[in-house]
Amino acid sequence: MDLSEIVFKIECGTKKGTAFFISKNRALTAFHVVTESESNEIFCTDSSGKKVKAHLSDKVTESYKKLDIALLELESDTQLTGEYSFTDYSEIKSGTYWTSRGFPLAKEVTGDNVLIGDSNIVNQQLKTLRNHKIDIELEHSKKLTTYAGYSGSPLVINGTIAGLINKELLENGESKELTALSIKHFKELLIGEGVELKEKKTSVCNPLRKILSNKWFDRHIDKSVSDLGVRYTPEVNVKTDITKKFNALLRNEDFCDDIRAGFHDYLVEINKFISILTGNQNQDRSTESGFKLSDFAKDVNSAKASIQEHFEKYISNKLNSIDINYLLEKSSGIDNIVTQVIKNARDSKHSSINHYFNEAKSAYQNFHYFLNQPYIDLANTPYLLLKGKAGTGKSHLLADTVVKQHKRGVPSILLLGQHFTNDKPPWSQIIDDLLRLDCSEYDLLETLNEIGEEHNQRVLFSIDAINEGRGKFFWAEHLNSFINGFNKYPWVSLVITVRDTYLRKLVPQDFRDKKQMKIATHTGFSGREYEAVKMFFNHYRINLPKTPIINPEFSNPLFLKLFCEGLSKRGLSQVPEGYGGISSVMNYFIDNIDIKLGGPKYYDYGESRKVCRKIVNGLIKYKQNNEISYVPYDEACDIANDIIARYT
Repeated sequence: MDLSEIVFKIECGTKKGTAFFISKNRALTAFHVVTESESNEIFCTDSSGKKVKAHLSDKVTESYKKLDIALLELESDTQLTGEYSFTDYSEIKSGTYWTSRGFPLAKEVTGDNVLIGDSNIVNQQLKTLRNHKIDIELEHSKKLTTYAGYSGSPLVINGTIAGLINKELLENGESKELTALSIKHFKELLIGEGVELKEKKTSVCNPLRKILSNKWFDRHIDKSVSDLGVRYTPEVNVKTDITKKFNALLRNEDFCDDIRAGFHDYLVEINKFISILTGNQNQDRSTESGFKLSDFAKDVNSAKASIQEHFEKYISNKLNSIDINYLLEKSSGIDNIVTQVIKNARDSKHSSINHYFNEAKSAYQNFHYFLNQPYIDLANTPYLLLKGKAGTGKSHLLADTVVKQHKRGVPSILLLGQHFTNDKPPWSQIIDDLLRLDCSEYDLLETLNEIGEEHNQRVLFSIDAINEGRGKFFWAEHLNSFINGFNKYPWVSLVITVRDTYLRKLVPQDFRDKKQMKIATHTGFSGREYEAVKMFFNHYRINLPKTPIINPEFSNPLFLKLFCEGLSKRGLSQVPEGYGGISSVMNYFIDNIDIKLGGPKYYDYGESRKVCRKIVNGLIKYKQNNEISYVPYDEACDIANDIIARYT
C-alpha cells in the first residue's frame, strides 16, 4: 500500500495534523485537528505541495466528535490509482506489527514514513475506551522526539487500514507511545460513505515476523554471500541482458520503469493517430466506404483507453498479472483500423497524414515485440530456472541481486547448493538445517509473502547451484512439488540455478515439458566482451591494448577474472606479447583450478601433484599424436580419469 498517495497534511487555524482519503473527495482525520473550523478554513496539502480546501461534513455528529473522528469533504476530486482496503478487526492482538504515514511537525513538508520498523507493534487493545476515544496503544521506533502533528494518520495492519491514530503519550518530554481508535467504533460512518469494509476476527500476530527481522536477514545474507567466496566480486559488476529477467520476476521499480516506457511510447503514437483522425473532421475527409476519418477515432480511443486502464491497474497493484493476450487483442484492433484507414483513404496528397499512419503501424509492431519479450512473462510467472556453464556468473548474479534488494530494504533468501549436505527432502534441510526455524514451509512462505506485499515488491527466494552438495541425489525427485509450493504466494519469486551439464539429470523431462518454470541460459559476458574487459582491466589496473580484446574466452567471467589476477599477481600492467607471456598467465589459470580440485571437497590430492596440469598436457599430447583439432568427449574423460585415478 502506497500511503504517500492517500495521506496528506491538514491545517486549520492554529492546528496542524494529518488526514487520509477514504474516497476521491472524502477524508478522515482526528476531530481535535479541525476544532477551529467554524472560524477558519481547512487546507489540505499533499506531498507534492498541491493544496485543496475542505470543510467539515454534516455527518460528523456529537458522538463522532466525542470519538475524535472527523469526516472532511474536499472541494475538488483527487484521482486515486492505488488499491486501499479497510478492515474491521474484532480483536487486534498485542505484538501485531503496524505501519503508518503522517505529517509530524518535525517533518511536516514530506511526511514521515513509519512503514518499516521492527519496533512498530501493538502494545495492547483496551476492552473499553479510554477518554471515550482510545482503544489501541502503539509502540513505535521513536525516530523522532515527538510525533505532534501525527493525529489523523491511518493505522495500517497487515496491509489494510484498521483505525485512526489520534494521540501521543509523552514521557519526560519525549514520545513514548501513540494511541489509536479502531475502525469498529466508526465503521457506520465509513459504510455511509460507500467504503467497503472487510471483517476479520483477529489481526493474528505472525510469530515468524519477530524472528525474521531486519537483523535476521542481515545475518542470513551476509553469511550466504560470504560463503560464495570468490564467486561474488561486487567491485566488478557488468550488467547483462539477464538482469531484465530478474527485475521482472521481482516486479521491482526498474521493471516498472521499463514497462512504463514501453506503454508510454505506444500510447503517445496512438494519441497522435487519434489527433489526426479527429483533427480532420472539419475538412470532411471521407473514405471510399463513406465514413469520415473522425468516425474511426471512437473505436481507437476506446481500445486505447482499455490498454491504458489495464496498465494503470497493474502498475498500482490492482492486478497481479499483465494480461498479454488482452493487450495484444486491443492493440491488434487498433492496427486493423490503421490498416483500413490507409487502404481506403482517397486523399493521398497529404503525405504528413500518411506519415502518422505509418508511425502508428510501426508503434503497433514495437508494442507487440515488447509484450512478447520473455522477461514480460516472468512478471506473471515469477519462477526461473537459470542454467549455464561453469564460471558464467550465475552465483554472482544471484548474490548481486540479493544484496541490491537488501540495500533497498527488501529482504531475500539466498541458499547455496553446497550447504545441502544430506539426502533429506529439500524443505526439511532448508527449515531445520539451513535457516534453523521452527515452522513449516507454508508458514515461511506466508510470512515472506506478507513482507513482499508490504513492500509492494516480491521477495526473492533463491537457491544457487542445486548440482552441488548432495543435491544431485535428491532434487530430481522433489523439484516438481517444491516449485508448486510457491504458487499460492504471489509476492514471492523463485530462482534456482544449475550447471548446464546437470540439467537433464536434475530437472525431469516432464517438468521441462510442463514449463512450470521459465528456463533461461546465462551466457556470461557474451556480446559484451569488450565492455567486460574494459571494466575488469580498469579494476585490476591493467592497460587496455590498442586493439580491442574480444576473444570468446573473455565471455566467461571466471576466466576473465583469473586472467586479470594472473597478470596482477605477476606485477604486469598490460597483456604480455608473445607465447611466453600468455603462457605464464594461462599457467596461473590452471594452477587455480588445481588448487580448487585438489581440496578435500573434490578430489583431495596434494597441491604439488598438479593433476589438472597433467590432464591438460595429456589432452595436448593426444591431439598432437592423432593430428586432430579437438578431443572427443569420451576420449577426454578417459584421459582425465586415468590421470586422476593415480592420485585420488
